[in-house]
Amino acid sequence: MKQHTVIKVWVDTDVCLAHYLCVHEAPRVFEEREGAVSVHIKPEADTQLLRDESENLFWAAAICPVSAIKLKLDTGEVIDGDSEIIKQFIACQRRT
Repeated sequence: MKQHTVIKVWVDTDVCLAHYLCVHEAPRVFEEREGAVSVHIKPEADTQLLRDESENLFWAAAICPVSAIKLKLDTGEVIDGDSEIIKQFIACQRRT
C-alpha cells in the first residue's frame, strides 16, 4: 500500500460526539477543551506536524466511532474512517 501523507485535518463538529479517542491517538494534533462539545485541532498543528503525524491521524480517523475526522491527503483526496484507504491502512498496519 502506498504511504499517504496528511496535509490538512478537520473535525466535522456537526457529527463529532466528543468521545476523544482521537486525542489518545494523535495528542500532538487533537485536544480536549473543557466544556466543548467536539474535539479541537491544536493551533500549532501546522502542515509539517500533520505530515509527521500522518500514521497517527490515520489511526485517529479509523477509531472515530462517527467518522467525524476528515483528512486531506497529499493527493488532494479527502478521506474519513469509512474510506477504503483507511480500511486498507488498517489491514496492512495491524497493531499487536
